[in-house]
Amino acid sequence: MGTWGTGIKENDTSSDIYAEFFNYYNDGLKSEQISKNIIAANSDLINDPEEFTNFWLALALAQWETVSLDKMVFEKVIHIVETGIDLNIWRGLKGEENDIKKRKIVLDKFLLKIKKPKAKPLAKRKPKNSKFNVGDCLSFKLLNGNFGGAIILAAEHKSKFGFNLIALTRINQNEKPEVIDFLRSEVLYINCPQTLGGAFVGWFPANGFRKSYNHLFELIGKVGVNATFDIEGKDENDINSMYCGDWIDLIETANKQFDHEKKSKKATKTLTIKKLIKYS
Repeated sequence: MGTWGTGIKENDTSSDIYAEFFNYYNDGLKSEQISKNIIAANSDLINDPEEFTNFWLALALAQWETVSLDKMVFEKVIHIVETGIDLNIWRGLKGEENDIKKRKIVLDKFLLKIKKPKAKPLAKRKPKNSKFNVGDCLSFKLLNGNFGGAIILAAEHKSKFGFNLIALTRINQNEKPEVIDFLRSEVLYINCPQTLGGAFVGWFPANGFRKSYNHLFELIGKVGVNATFDIEGKDENDINSMYCGDWIDLIETANKQFDHEKKSKKATKTLTIKKLIKYS
């Protein structure tokens, strides 16, 4: 289970199911038919002892947001929350007890929320532009007081979600980074517990960038990106890019990884930013 947080959508399975639902929804398909299609197409997840709770929670959230939460799915959520089965899965996967406590709070609040029907369904999304452009270098503050960094690899304009593909870097320095620091850096590989392992490269939708985040990210400058990245698959460096929801995940993941490296070794695999973007 690739997990980067305790939220309902902060894992690979839930994020993918939620995105799949709204891909159909924004194309005009009715919510009831979408749910039937998704359930029929994902029997492997439904029968997976480590993933089935994430499947039902994501589907319940999507149904609730479209005012189509059906009795069967709602009862699945009640069972998941009240029996603690999801928390037991986290324990079985060696989740940290502090994260499990946070997960319980999330689940309890989620069940309470969906018990009351949403007043009106989410509007179908209009085409969106990505928040940043290809090659943009972003800086942000870390919990340790240093500056971190991320680089924009791809941008979707006038699309359903306005995705940016973003790579976290290993920038972790006292002074605000300059463009040269991004070019000298490497992709941040993740190996801390309960977080999706490997190179942190993810697709972030425009609506995941909240107004309250404007002060958290600073545009430092721009570099030329000569590589192309496919939203449907791997790039030539064999990096599996993931779908992410909330842009705060960038900062939180960097914080977790750098904190982890104070006690444990960092990931052994490396990839320079120059190689990733084919900088010349």
